[in-house]
Amino acid sequence: MRTGKVYLIRHGQAGSRQKYDELSEVGREQARMLGEHLAAEAMSFATVLSGSLDRQRETARIVASPLGAPEIAIDPRWSEFDLDAVYGGIAPQLAAEDEQFARDYAQLQAEMAQAGSGVHRQWTRSDMAVFRAWCEGRFPCQGESFAEFCGRVRAAADALAELPKPAAVFSSATPIGLVLGWTEGISEFSAMQFAGAMLNTAWSELEFTGDGVRMVSFNNVAHLPGEEWKTKR
Repeated sequence: MRTGKVYLIRHGQAGSRQKYDELSEVGREQARMLGEHLAAEAMSFATVLSGSLDRQRETARIVASPLGAPEIAIDPRWSEFDLDAVYGGIAPQLAAEDEQFARDYAQLQAEMAQAGSGVHRQWTRSDMAVFRAWCEGRFPCQGESFAEFCGRVRAAADALAELPKPAAVFSSATPIGLVLGWTEGISEFSAMQFAGAMLNTAWSELEFTGDGVRMVSFNNVAHLPGEEWKTKR
């Protein structure tokens, strides 16, 4: 094990629900402020990793720019699960058996058609119902299962021990939440409390020592100057 710290950094605010895998203007500014904050703190990284999604890679590029950081390595294991694929597989089956979900889902679809709707920046009852059904494996669904998702994130987390440190890993709320949960010894589903609380461009610290790994901080946003910059979606 290589001792030192790993900084798990969530991407900046993403786009609308129709085109989520990109940074919004707010997201780019959040990333810029984080890079400038870390540069002012004389932070340097021996390793910079990013998931393969556009919003993760762009956040990494913007943050690393003022730091003189090494080349960004891409590791798809740090990518978020595909919410659109999960919705496509589970929502029709859930709507067929749950009238309340069917109504909520219809309302969500109507609001998604409105570019300025707040639903683009919120987690809704429909989102939580679909996510829970996916985690519990209640319906057949093509694509990555929750167990498979957890498996690939676990493999990525296991590889952290041997990275040259300090290391920065740019990912998303769910993979980071899982890793923090495992570090604290809690279940995958309970770890979603970490994911749900995580702000855009927040960083959490893991410290690797000869005795193992521990979480030393969570959801740091010292670089964000006001509440209006503290977004979750």
